Amino acid sequence: MNCNNNEIVICKLTNLEYENIIKDFEDATLYNSWAFGSMNSFQFEHILLKRSDKVKSCAQIRLYKIHVLNIGIGYVLGPLWKRKCETKNYDDYKIIVEAIIQKYAIEEKIFIKLVPVVYDFDTDAKILDIILKEVGYIYKERNQRVLLMSLKSSLEEIRKKMSQKWRNQLNAAERKDLTISIGKSSEYIEKFAKLYTEMCKRKKFDKPKTIIKFISVYNIIPFENRPIVFLCKHVDEIVAGAVFSTSGNVGIYSFGATNETGMALKASYLIQWEFIKWLKENDFEYYDLSGINPEKNPNTFHFKNGLAGNIGVMTRYMGNYYYSNNIINDLIIFIVNKIWRYDI
Repeated sequence: MNCNNNEIVICKLTNLEYENIIKDFEDATLYNSWAFGSMNSFQFEHILLKRSDKVKSCAQIRLYKIHVLNIGIGYVLGPLWKRKCETKNYDDYKIIVEAIIQKYAIEEKIFIKLVPVVYDFDTDAKILDIILKEVGYIYKERNQRVLLMSLKSSLEEIRKKMSQKWRNQLNAAERKDLTISIGKSSEYIEKFAKLYTEMCKRKKFDKPKTIIKFISVYNIIPFENRPIVFLCKHVDEIVAGAVFSTSGNVGIYSFGATNETGMALKASYLIQWEFIKWLKENDFEYYDLSGINPEKNPNTFHFKNGLAGNIGVMTRYMGNYYYSNNIINDLIIFIVNKIWRYDI
C-alpha cells in the first residue's frame, strides 16, 4: 500500500525484528513489546508506516477472531509515532490510524479497539483526539487514574518536594544496613518473584499468577529492552524489590514487594529513591507510579502520593477509541464496553 512516498506494510515480525524497531520510539512501553503481545493473543500482526525505508510509525495488532461467524476484534495499544530525536509528525499518526481502519475494519470487517499511550494532560492528547475522531473513531473515557512525576528538576529539588513524612521514612531507611542491587537477568526476576509470591500469601492477595505470567514475558524480551529489577538486601536477606519498565522516555512502576523485615526497615522507600536517581542519570523525563485508587486502596495511594509530593500529577490516559464497520460489530461494541474493562 503506497501513497505519496509513504508505504504501509502489514506483516508479522519476529521478536528481535519488532524490538529493534520500537527501541527507536520514545512512546514505547513494555506493553508494546512483541513478548507481551504473544502472551496475550494467539494471533497478532504488525502494521508499519515506512518512508525512505525508515519506520515512521508502527503498531502491534492483537487479533481475536471467530472465523465461523466472520467477526472479531483487533486490539491496538498505540500506535507508536514519536521517534527519538525527531520532530513529532501528526500526519504520520493520521496515516497509520487510517490504515488500521482500512485494513482491519473495512477489509477484514472486524471491530477495532485502539488505546493510545498518551496522558490526558499531554498537549498531544487534544490533537490526537481530533485526528482520531476525524477519521471515524468513537471515543470512550478511560477511568483508571495514574500518578505521574516530572523529573525535570534536580534531585535535590525532587527530594524537597516529597511530603515531609515520606522524606522522614526515606531518611530512616538510609540509616539502616540496606544495600541495593540492580539487574535484568533471569536470576533477578526469579528472586523478585519469590518475594512477591510470599507477600501475596502473607497478605492473602490472589495475584501470584500475575507474576508467573510476567516472568514468561520478561524472559523472551531481548536483554537490553527488559524491565529493570531492583532488589534490596539486609545482611544476606532480600527484604524488598521492585520491577520497573524503562522503555521510551517514561519509567513505569510495574511491581513491588516487601517482606515484614523490609517493612520495618522502610526498604521500599529506599528502592523508590534509588530508582528515581537511576532515571535521572539516564535522562528520563517522567516517572509513572501507575494506577491509584484513593478510595479502594488508600495505603498505596498515600505511599505514592507522598513520594510524588508537589510535583506529582494525577491524570488518566487520553481514552479508548473504537471503530465499527457493520451491524454485527456494533453489537460487539456494546458487549466489549460491558465486559472488557482492561486497557492493557
